[in-house]
Amino acid sequence: MSTLEPGEKIKPNIDIDSAEKLVDKLFNFKVIKIIEIDSYDDRNYLIEIESDFHDHGKKFVLKITNSLDSSFPRLIEAVNEITNYVKSSTSLKVPYPIPDCNGQLVSRISLNSSLPEEQFAIRLLNFVPGTIMNQVDYTENILFQVGETLATLTKELKNFTNSVLEKRKTIWSLSSVDKLDKFLFAVDNDDHRSLISGVIKKFKQQVIDKIDEFPVSIIHGDVNEQNIVLDKVDTNRWSVIGLIDFADSHQAPTIFDLAILCCYVTLDSKLIDPIKAPGYVISGYHRVIQISDQEWNILPISIMARLAQSLTLGAYSYRENQGNEYILSSARRAGQFWKD
Repeated sequence: MSTLEPGEKIKPNIDIDSAEKLVDKLFNFKVIKIIEIDSYDDRNYLIEIESDFHDHGKKFVLKITNSLDSSFPRLIEAVNEITNYVKSSTSLKVPYPIPDCNGQLVSRISLNSSLPEEQFAIRLLNFVPGTIMNQVDYTENILFQVGETLATLTKELKNFTNSVLEKRKTIWSLSSVDKLDKFLFAVDNDDHRSLISGVIKKFKQQVIDKIDEFPVSIIHGDVNEQNIVLDKVDTNRWSVIGLIDFADSHQAPTIFDLAILCCYVTLDSKLIDPIKAPGYVISGYHRVIQISDQEWNILPISIMARLAQSLTLGAYSYRENQGNEYILSSARRAGQFWKD
């Protein structure tokens, strides 16, 4: 599977009215409310239908996957497989696919009559209720729980195999960090570009050049504060109940998921010193899974590599999608982190 190249347009070009018509056509649902929700390269819509659909409720997410991922054979089906596996093997609430009128979990359609060969994968996913993690101030307990939850997921996914995800590599894979050079033009700050170049070089030497030496498994690939769902237990306590967006799942060194999570809690921690925040996550993770010395050694540079990705690809994507402030959310914090 090829990775994103500079200048490549992959985001689906569709308006909200056309998205609503797709729901009617494919699922025969009467939509009473539809809003577009944040996404990098896909189009996601939160919809509410007139009446409950079996035991799935009234709220769903319509996901129209970007052309690059949509074009890769069986990739979207593989993403469905991993979410269904997690649903059946853990207590986590996840966004599983809903069959369309023909019983299909994935439909592929063209959105441009002049490019009929360009197909986009369409899915309807159940809505996972709760509070997204970035809407609360992180406590030590929340961070510890998140680490435990990730480790529990990681432990289960070691038993999951999928030939498509085993071969997959995207520009957001940590193993693609050495390809960031060609996107660095989007980073305006000279100091940031220099820092990122140093991280790329160090990560290549310490990790990419030795990647076959580390334990691997299928990982979530994007465990961040916007993909973790919480439920309020009482006035002062939250519980981790769900994990969404498995669209970046792939096979990689298992420790990468922990590095990605540590990166984002560092960027988003407000009550707790950002430098200390990953420690609580790691403690929760380590309670379930023993981290080997070899993995400990590459964890810090892997966290920095994700910071480099977030800043670089966020800046690039914003250039391509002016006005989408969501794209810059992590990139801005990464830039501030390096500035500080």
